[in-house]
Amino acid sequence: VRKLKYISKVDTSGIFGDELFGDVEAKLVTTGQLSMNGEWYMEKMENRFFRADEYIKFKNILGDIVVVKSSGSATNIVSGKAGFVSEKEVGTVFGNFLLRIRALDVVAPKFLYYFLTSHLTRQRIELMCSSTTYPNLKIWEYISALILLPTRKVQEDIVSVLDAECSKIDNAIKLIESQIEKLKEYRSSLIYAMVTGKVKI
Repeated sequence: VRKLKYISKVDTSGIFGDELFGDVEAKLVTTGQLSMNGEWYMEKMENRFFRADEYIKFKNILGDIVVVKSSGSATNIVSGKAGFVSEKEVGTVFGNFLLRIRALDVVAPKFLYYFLTSHLTRQRIELMCSSTTYPNLKIWEYISALILLPTRKVQEDIVSVLDAECSKIDNAIKLIESQIEKLKEYRSSLIYAMVTGKVKI
């Protein structure tokens, strides 16, 4: 068992960039581009400009984890939602309402991501934010959280199983969402047909 701050490099700053000027143009990740289940909404990300040194410091690399540190309300706590940087998100830049966690060698990055998005961590965050009007992460408390750390081999085995099982669940969700959209379309067309007299009662 190790504290998060001892098994990773944590950057709590982030950057917003410039709308028109800079050396490098890149997509900026803010709180609205991450879902509660870790999806990235790349199409919603703004392109911003950064100085070369800023881009080097704040760009996301493969295996990084970005975490929302401040957002939402007392009834909608989104602080703590996180995204794992896969090959598609490499080169994006994390904004100032996020923090970035970069795993050290002792922990597999995807294992750490799964731990930080688990029910246990979610409960910790809800307790952490429950006493405040604006439910921001208490950064020191968050990075001092204890992480269960089996051997690297066991971590990678856990990741393999979770990747496979979560993929099945995600595919099932997409199928159901597609069916819901089709039912909505059918409902709308049925209402239209009824009110315009195209269907006789």
